[in-house]
Amino acid sequence: MMDEEFNSSFYIGESVASPVKQMNYESLKGFKKTFKTKWILGTTFMWNYGVIRLIFKKFDYYLLIGEPSILSHWVILLIGKILGKKVFTWGHGIKCTEKKKLFWFEKLFYRLPYKVFVYGEHAKNNMIKLNYNKEKIIPIYNSLDYLNQKSIKKESKTTNIFIDHFKNENPVIIYVGRILYSKKLNILIEALDHINKTEKKANLVIVGPEVDDDSIPKLVKKLELENEVWFYGPCYKEKIIAELFANSVVSVTPGNIGLTAIHSLTYGCPVITHHNLHKHGPEFEVIEEGITGSFFKEDNLDDLVFKIKYWLAADANKRLEASVEAEKVIDEKWNPLNQIRIFKSNFSK
Repeated sequence: MMDEEFNSSFYIGESVASPVKQMNYESLKGFKKTFKTKWILGTTFMWNYGVIRLIFKKFDYYLLIGEPSILSHWVILLIGKILGKKVFTWGHGIKCTEKKKLFWFEKLFYRLPYKVFVYGEHAKNNMIKLNYNKEKIIPIYNSLDYLNQKSIKKESKTTNIFIDHFKNENPVIIYVGRILYSKKLNILIEALDHINKTEKKANLVIVGPEVDDDSIPKLVKKLELENEVWFYGPCYKEKIIAELFANSVVSVTPGNIGLTAIHSLTYGCPVITHHNLHKHGPEFEVIEEGITGSFFKEDNLDDLVFKIKYWLAADANKRLEASVEAEKVIDEKWNPLNQIRIFKSNFSK
């Protein structure tokens, strides 16, 4: 969308060691070049070869990935500051104010840009506490395939997809994402086991590929939950994902959450994740306790069970309210149209 709204030139730093499939950069209207990226001496620091010369081009604005570990960006920012260029960064900002290794390095980096686009209010508030100029810290939020998803949501409705599979009408919990140790799906399976030993029964559908945790199917078998857990597998068809969310009562990610929170709320499905906010992606901000989802005490099984039961017990009115509020959050901030508005507002100054 940026290449349609702005007269932009895109120079891409080649990604290294990234498991995520990259977009076809050459499809961008303003694509110019890809630069090679190298790790520096086996550290977490990187260098984009050949990018420094770009700061001497006659662009009105420069927008860099806001990542302190890309050392070539430091050089661009320093030269830009000397030359009076308007160099913006776009990234996570400071997610946590607690002192950590190389914290001084991170704090110094964000002093250099003309302005800093961050993904959410949490990072901005952290940076204000650290005495950054609040006028220079701009929340830009994040988004998915918003317009397509909105169109699909208008057509989506409840179906019998879960009734047909589970052969019962019990409410369904959904997890969407890769099956990773870091997602802590074991505690979700254990929570389901606790819930199903009470009067209120539930089912669970897990949508996503198995990556590095093959213990989850074994745990399901051990707890004799094969009939209550559906390993749907990976799914990349948005209409099917919309149907799965539309028929689920609540989306649960026991580990760290990111864009799944936006994906869930886009289709009106409230989200549960843990309360250790600085560990999450910035998208956790879409969750408002008891309104669009819930936070449970990290790694606390009893609290997770309590929060899941809260949403399983929600009546039709409560579910409708959650769906309406979820859609409102996405429509107001977490979409590309709003992001473009924010860019235009700042690039016109």
